[in-house]
Parts: sequence; structure tokens; C-alpha cells
Amino acid sequence: MQPLKPLFYCWQLVGLIFWGTFNASISNASIIWMTLGRTDVPARNAEGNILLHSELDGLDFEIYNDNRLRQAEVKVAGLDRVADGHFRGVVHIDADLNETVSVRVFNADRTKYAELGSGLVAAADFAPHIDIETYSVDIPTITWHDAVFYDLAVDRSGAGIVSNVDGVYLVDSTVSLSATPANRFEFVRWSGDIDGTAASMQQADVTMDQHRSVTALFGRVVPDEWVMNHFGNETIDLEDDPDDDGLSTRREFEAGTDPGRGDQSQSVSIDLEPGWNLISLPVQPSPSTMFQPNVSGTPSIAQWSWDAWQGRMTRQQPLAAKRAYWVFTTASDQEITVTGQQVIANSLFLFSGWNMIGPATARSVINDGEPATIVWTWDPLNKRFTRVNRDALLDPLRGYWLFSDSDTEI
Repeated sequence: MQPLKPLFYCWQLVGLIFWGTFNASISNASIIWMTLGRTDVPARNAEGNILLHSELDGLDFEIYNDNRLRQAEVKVAGLDRVADGHFRGVVHIDADLNETVSVRVFNADRTKYAELGSGLVAAADFAPHIDIETYSVDIPTITWHDAVFYDLAVDRSGAGIVSNVDGVYLVDSTVSLSATPANRFEFVRWSGDIDGTAASMQQADVTMDQHRSVTALFGRVVPDEWVMNHFGNETIDLEDDPDDDGLSTRREFEAGTDPGRGDQSQSVSIDLEPGWNLISLPVQPSPSTMFQPNVSGTPSIAQWSWDAWQGRMTRQQPLAAKRAYWVFTTASDQEITVTGQQVIANSLFLFSGWNMIGPATARSVINDGEPATIVWTWDPLNKRFTRVNRDALLDPLRGYWLFSDSDTEI
């Protein structure tokens, strides 16, 4: 019998592989027993006819709890026909749940829907020993309603992540929003179609009783020392604008301007070469300022900036000091003039990776003790990038690409 041992071990291995594959296939799934309709009072479809077993696959079943939609596929192939309009069996849910959920169904074109009831879900895919009475939902009849849907758009301003919940929702659905700030940033508030205390909550719920568009606002963390230096106390609202210049105190910190002197303005003129130019602003314009030619009738200007947090180009954003912009013009002698507040703090905030910035005043590329960076700029005359040496000075009217190994300030 000794020669049979390798065959025995082989079968053991095959059995383990089979069980591992089978076990993996049934993980992350749940079930609930469902009774739909009655033989004497059959369930009906959205057209009012007795629901047939062949129509079940054409219906769209959803599950939710606390009126929040769960992103899970609901499979009703396990519902057996007792009679036309009367079905009973197991419903499979493509998610690992062990909680009470509500079930609703839409017709094929999602113009009608019906609430089917609630029941406790069992976290298992194949478990015949589960108590049917405990893990079940009983639906004597289906009452159909017109389906009304609303759009939800979620965006962010500043460095942070927002929950990916954009979409179309059934009326009165509850959607949970979340906002997570990046390193050295903090959540400020939600703006847009969101009301009351929810606007100030990092985790907020909205009821879809209308079309909604909301934006999570993130801002730099403002050090207490900076606040004390400018205001003499730390109990201020960073979103206030005490000098009425259109910039909040937080935004003044980010721009490097004086939050108490909105009258300190100056103008700078920037010459553009035909084609693309990489320029920067040594002043902070008003929040809604965009590049405009200073001579009427000159060609229009295209403006792009770099979102270092998301790693992508963005077009026609309001101008900010110490940021660089790609500007395109077809004119041979184009000049733009920008008026704004004087920048008194020339430090530059860098995200890990590539940044597109410009100094407020001439400064060295890298000072002692600062992390190593790679610096490039654009030569608009020769239409090419050029590498900037470590001992060179950065021009306050030019834009630069800087690579940083970490989130830092230089």
C-alpha cells in the first residue's frame, strides 16, 4: 500500500484547493429568505398584472438601511415559484452583511418602485441550517409608486478627499458625505446645497429631496503663532475677513499677505511671448480675478494651473499669489497687468511630487536645511524646458516646476 501514499496526498491537495476555491466563492456574501405574494392574493407587476416567475430577472432589487443605499448586487434566482404571483426562496446579496436591511424593487425602466419591507440578513452564502424565521422578509403584496430621482454632485476645493457618492438617487434617500483633509490641511465646511449644522460636519448626511451640488472646502492649518502675531489672541474665526479685502484670514495666511491691511495693493505687469508662457504672480489679486489683456481687442488668453494635490491641470481658476500659470496668447506684444495685495511672507508650500509655483520676491532655489528639489522652468522664446541650478535665483514673475520628496514648506 506504500505506493498509494503519493496518490492519497495528491487527493488531499486537490481537496484543499477545491475547498479553498469554494470557500472563496461564497465569502463576502449574505442571504435572506423571502416570501413574495400569496397564492390567493398574488403579487402584481408595475402594470397591474399578476407577476410571473419569468419577470423576476427583469426587476431591479436594492437593499438599504437607515435609508442609505448599499452598493450590493441582489440576486433573486433562488426564488422558487409556488404559483403565479407567489414566490418563496433565498435571495443572495453580494456583500458581507449581518444586519437588518430594507428591500425595494424597481421595474425594468425604473419608472416605478415599491418598498418591500425589512428583514435581518445572514452573513453566509450557503447555510441551510440558518433559521428561516429569523433571517427573512415577508411581502404579502407589492404597492407600486412613481419613481422620482435627484442628482447629487460632490466636489472639493483645496487639498483633501471627498466620498465618491456622486450619482442619481431615489427621492428622500439619505446619502452620507465624508471629507478627509490632506496633510497640513483641515476641513473647513461644506458649501452648496447643504443646510444647517450639516454644513460644518466632516461626516454629514443629506436627504435627496432635490437636486444637490455640494463642495467640501479644505484649507491650510494656520499656526497659533501666526494668529497671535497678527491679532494678539487665538480666538478668531479664520473664515472671517476683518480687513474687507475679499480674502478670509485663512486665505491671507496661504497667500502670505497681511490679514489686517487690505489697502496694501500694488500692480505688476507681465510681458508675454507668442505661444505658451509659464508665469507667476508676486501679488494676491481679489478672489475672482482672472487673466485679462490690458488692451481691448487683443487676442484672448488661455490660462491653466496645476493641482499638485490631485496631480492634474485645471483651467481658468481664480488667480493666487505664489502659484504659476500656463498662459497662451497669439499676440506678438502682449502685456497683462495684475493688481493685488503685497505679499509679505515668501515661503512656498510644496506637496510631495511635482508643484508649479512662483516666488513673491527673488529667492534662492534651495536654502540650507531644506529638502532636495528638482527645478525646471520654461523658455518661451525657444519653446523648451530648462533646468534651474541649485545656486540660481528664482524670478518672481516666472513660473517653475519643483519636485519635492515630501509635503513641506520652503
